[in-house]
Amino acid sequence: EKFNLRRTDRDTLLSLSALKKAFAQLKRKDLKPSAIFKTLKPFSCEAILFLRSFQANKAVQKHIDDFLGKYRYAVLSLNGHDLKGFGVEEGKAIKEILDSLLIKKLDGQIKTKKEEWQEAQKLAEGIKVERN
Repeated sequence: EKFNLRRTDRDTLLSLSALKKAFAQLKRKDLKPSAIFKTLKPFSCEAILFLRSFQANKAVQKHIDDFLGKYRYAVLSLNGHDLKGFGVEEGKAIKEILDSLLIKKLDGQIKTKKEEWQEAQKLAEGIKVERN
């Protein structure tokens, strides 16, 4: 028998199953912030909070709390338009550079806006060299 659920409710229920599997990865205490971010980013806060309420594992609880309190708000000071200014062509390369910068920022390898821009320039130069 079918249930008459709103699309958002159905999507939330479906994501709970995938989220439960993701929680298994979060049991490791030594996860980097970027790994926690990648694991939880695809899920809604509601789904994460729902399953967290049933979670007894302290490492998982801490990772979730860190994600909800810090990591999910992580943003870069630059964007794709800035990378185009460095000579990066529109497309996949921009996403790769932005993803790499965010991972480095989350993991503490980039701490300042200046370091972020320097790393972006370095990655952009690497992309341009690869294409030539």
